Amino acid sequence: MAEVAETRDSQLATLRLVAFSAALAGFGLLLWSVRLRGVGVLDGAPFHLSILVTIAAFAGTELVSVHLESRGEAHALTFSEIPFVVGLLFCSPAELIGARVISGILVLAFLRRQSWHKLLFNLCLFAAEIAL
Repeated sequence: MAEVAETRDSQLATLRLVAFSAALAGFGLLLWSVRLRGVGVLDGAPFHLSILVTIAAFAGTELVSVHLESRGEAHALTFSEIPFVVGLLFCSPAELIGARVISGILVLAFLRRQSWHKLLFNLCLFAAEIAL
């Protein structure tokens, strides 16, 4: 009986995570459609950074993470803010969002093998944070 309740709780938690991921994706798409569609690289930027370089930078910072434990909870910190700031200056918003999501797929799905619902949440979070 307890096993059935535990499975139901786990399914409910997964459903809530998927619903929250959908809300994040919707938020990112709303921001994209209202403010970012058609926006290019900043005027006066000395160069345009390739999306491949941006993907590699995000993937590199995702691979090199710092793991901290505090009060029994584990936290992983990455340095993804570095390519994010560089990308703000030298990439279009579409390229920056695409690079962040593609690098997330490469590292989190193929190397870290995250579960599908955790991967979905992380990718939606990446897209929403870049759009915001």
